[in-house]
Amino acid sequence: MLQKISSTVNVISSSLAIGFLFSGNAYGNQQLINTLNAEIDADNPALDYLIQDVCVDALDNPIPGDPTVCPKHRNIWIGEKVPYLLTDKDTANENATYQALSSYPVLGTDGALKIMVSKNMEGNFNSSFRYSFFKSRDAYDLIDTSGPYISIIRTSDPGCYDQKFALNSSQRTNGWILFAPGGSGKLLHQIMITRLDLNPPPSCIAANTVNKVYQPVSQVKKNSVQDIWNAPTAVSFESGKRLQSIVTYHVANDDFTRRNNAIERFFFTREYGFTRWEAWIPLSRCISENGANSPVCKPDSPQNFLKGRCGVSSPIPGIEVWGNQQWVRVDCRDSTNYVALSKPMIPLTFRMARTNNLLDVDYHSVIAAQPLRWWSSKGAGKYPVVGNANWEILANGKYSTLTYQPDVQPLPSGTQNGVFTLKTNNNNANNKLLVDIDVFSNYPSMFFGTNTILGQ
Repeated sequence: MLQKISSTVNVISSSLAIGFLFSGNAYGNQQLINTLNAEIDADNPALDYLIQDVCVDALDNPIPGDPTVCPKHRNIWIGEKVPYLLTDKDTANENATYQALSSYPVLGTDGALKIMVSKNMEGNFNSSFRYSFFKSRDAYDLIDTSGPYISIIRTSDPGCYDQKFALNSSQRTNGWILFAPGGSGKLLHQIMITRLDLNPPPSCIAANTVNKVYQPVSQVKKNSVQDIWNAPTAVSFESGKRLQSIVTYHVANDDFTRRNNAIERFFFTREYGFTRWEAWIPLSRCISENGANSPVCKPDSPQNFLKGRCGVSSPIPGIEVWGNQQWVRVDCRDSTNYVALSKPMIPLTFRMARTNNLLDVDYHSVIAAQPLRWWSSKGAGKYPVVGNANWEILANGKYSTLTYQPDVQPLPSGTQNGVFTLKTNNNNANNKLLVDIDVFSNYPSMFFGTNTILGQ
């Protein structure tokens, strides 16, 4: 039996639009989330290429649709649910899909903006997909935006599970560098990789140690790792979409003539964020490891295992010449296939970027911060106010999840009352905090009143 609680908040108004905020334990970070979402909304080209977009209506509300074709779209906010998946597609295997990508902003435990790239490998994706994360199957990259370079500071994959990247033992930023904001460039640097999982798979155990002892740290101390990035340019993808893209190369060693070398190439687009990944090695190395007649070393061969994903008909060549030697593409994930979701979601679980007491993502704040729409006398605003999808509110005689904030039009000058009727399923169990009711204005930003509701 739900039991009724009534509360009144008094506020003095001076013809301002007022927003009423319901908050749980995530409220302490909500103002910070609002600030970061305002940064996401600002004219920031780097973030535009890191965060996937969502189609919006005239009032900036998210609506279904592929942001590459809808007339109006913007970056997804922290706490806003992702309404679609980006998948690869294998045209040689009945259009099978193997990987689903999502690139969305999260709040770092350091208070800085992070971008999580979730990579689900469940396969055969459709509109009813629900997100889950298994370290032995799935992957993610956590991208840092606070340093002078956009860089991956943490990753997880089935090969070595959770790992962190850093420049050295004392600096987390600028680990696996992707690009610097504004134009093209390149950089030589060091890198440190620390494997965080205490029980890594056999493939992650160092093969060159006498007793096969697990090596938790790998470090390149010389400035021999090279990252090269290009200014945005139009790129045609496997789906036929032609999108403005930042293309960046992570080169294991800056000597391009070296046979024992490797390159990972990343593509970031304004509409989709992280969009495509490729692995390259010198042709001579490929032949040495696989044989001269191996289809792996012949990207244009009909027998190449990538033929339906990034193969014979790929708009991006699979053979290049760098450092006066031929290189071949040996793996590729082009995720430009759009799959609408019947139920939007945040593709994040508590286990992601939270291993061995290294907590990089404020998981609870991201999950709880459901952005609600805000209107003022100046028109539709762009900043979310706090809400929590776990609270229920009585509306039109029915209980429904609180995911939308009613409009509050400009109020006359004087003292106003905001009256809320809430219900709890047990007001005898304990007297812990249930909800804070706050009266807040974005224009200007200030609190007018608050009321704390306890369990009893």
